[in-house]
Amino acid sequence: MRPIVPRISPTVVIAGAATFGALAALISLVAPPVIQPSFPILFYLKFDIAEFPDVTALLIFGPVAGLITAVVHVTILTAAPGGTGPLGRGRSFFPSSPPTPE
Repeated sequence: MRPIVPRISPTVVIAGAATFGALAALISLVAPPVIQPSFPILFYLKFDIAEFPDVTALLIFGPVAGLITAVVHVTILTAAPGGTGPLGRGRSFFPSSPPTPE
């Protein structure tokens, strides 16, 4: 006997990804960078609390929804006034390197 696996419709996945992406962008725009805690081992890394909705969408809806959520997040932040444009927010797709000593 096969177990019954519930399937999520594609419409729900896209709507959930868009909602979580908009929530992540809202958190990025509203939350100050002061409340970003440092990573315990590598002190130059910071936790970005706005990425939690991205990861949550990935875990709930799957990898495609996680990618859609990240794209919506970056697109909204790129279009937001006072932003750094596509290059500044586009870096959120890539891990950061340690700061260079001055």
